[in-house]
Amino acid sequence: MPTTSYAIAHGSKDVLLPGVFTDAALTIKLIAGTATSDWYRAGYMRILLPLGGAWIPVRSVPITWNQILEIPYASYRLSFTPQGYLPDCQIFITPYPISYHPMGIYNPATLPPTTGADSSTPITASATNVVLAAANAARAPGGLIVNNATKVMYATFTGAAATAAAPSIPIPANGGALDIPGGYTGAINGIWASGATGTAIIHEFTYQ
Repeated sequence: MPTTSYAIAHGSKDVLLPGVFTDAALTIKLIAGTATSDWYRAGYMRILLPLGGAWIPVRSVPITWNQILEIPYASYRLSFTPQGYLPDCQIFITPYPISYHPMGIYNPATLPPTTGADSSTPITASATNVVLAAANAARAPGGLIVNNATKVMYATFTGAAATAAAPSIPIPANGGALDIPGGYTGAINGIWASGATGTAIIHEFTYQ
């Protein structure tokens, strides 16, 4: 099957490779300006899947200079982050059907589960810390916090929230929003400025 080459510049971060891949396995080979052992780590390949109308990273895989990478998804994109010390290099990707896989290790059980409905939980504004969303190991990548209250809200992903203090993140009143980081499954806390009325809506998706 055809091989595609991509130029990766020194110091690049998260280079999104063009196009959508549909093959279950890839041979990945990188060539740099200096000799490097095949076993030496070249960087990280991120796998992005179409979820909620966007391409969401679901896995980051460390890769060496010449290896087979098996990706058991029907449709996906790739982005590559090289090690910071690499010179300019080329990445060559050759896709091939899974039936050609020399190791025979394809496992359909690794396919991602489907994503459930948006829970859309309303939370009443409070001048003391409240749990906006409990820890949820089944939380799908992404989500959204919308502050519909009359005063600014402060959200945090690390313990109790506090007004105007790091690591709390301010969310403007009357429709301000904050994305839930993709892959974060822990608790989310929040607090509002004094005198706030109204609610926040927590748009949280879960896997089924």
